[in-house]
Amino acid sequence: MFPIEQLQALLKLYKEDLLSLLNSKNSFVAKKILSVSPDKFLNLLCNILHHVCVGHVPISKEKWPTLVKSKRAAYLNKYFKTKTATNSLLKSNREKKLQVLSHFGKVYPILLEKFFEDKSNPQHSDPAITNEIDEASKKS
Repeated sequence: MFPIEQLQALLKLYKEDLLSLLNSKNSFVAKKILSVSPDKFLNLLCNILHHVCVGHVPISKEKWPTLVKSKRAAYLNKYFKTKTATNSLLKSNREKKLQVLSHFGKVYPILLEKFFEDKSNPQHSDPAITNEIDEASKKS
């Protein structure tokens, strides 16, 4: 697991890759980007998703229902909620990482938006929530 400081340094290094993933509007393009990405980028993305899942990187209240409806929130919690689960994925082979990361193809714009939002734009100052799944969404 990367600490937050190291994560920020790696974000600068892979900013263009993350931006292309963020701007991919369908899962096919996201899968293609992921398949040609180096292993270090896949590990970085796993760490980012862990920090999103535990609430270090907030998701806006308006976007969270989209994750729950698409059933990506439960999948996010399954693989990234605990350090143990995330480390297990990080130690797994490339195919397993690609399989897990490909499931988020359509929702990367939601998951990565806080890294690239414009600070000067007041429209992006949405209140943030912690990324906990409520009991109703666990049942569905």
